Amino acid sequence: MQLFRRMETQIRFGSRPLQEILWDCGQEFPPARFCAMAMEKGEPFPKAWRGTWEKACCGIFEKEEIRREECRFLQKWGEELGSSDIQGQLLVCQSASAEMEERRRKARQEAEEKGKFYRVLGLCAGAAVVILLL
Repeated sequence: MQLFRRMETQIRFGSRPLQEILWDCGQEFPPARFCAMAMEKGEPFPKAWRGTWEKACCGIFEKEEIRREECRFLQKWGEELGSSDIQGQLLVCQSASAEMEERRRKARQEAEEKGKFYRVLGLCAGAAVVILLL
C-alpha cells in the first residue's frame, strides 16, 4: 500500500518519468527495479512490466491461492499504470491503494474469525481428552 501512495506522490509532484519512479521504488518493491532496468534496455513500459512481473513474482507465488490473486492484481495494476496520462496514473494508484486497504481489512477479519474457531476447537479437544481420561 505504501508503494501505491509513494508512486502517487512522485507522479503528482515529481514530474519524473515512470522509469525513474520505478527505480526509486525498487528498494521496497524489487520488481519495480527490474522493470526500470528492462526499460533502460529500450523495452516499452507495458512489455517491461509484464515480462518482469512474470519472471520476478508470479512463479514464486504459483502454489498459494491468495498470493496468486495478489500477483494478478499487481500485474493488472502495472499494465493500467503504463497505459494512461498523469491523471490516469494518479487514479490507478489511488484505486489500487483503496483496493489493497480493503484486502487487508478482509484478511484481518478472516484471521480473527479463524483464530476464534481454532481456540474453540482446541478447547473442545482438551475437554474430550479430559473426558476420555476419566
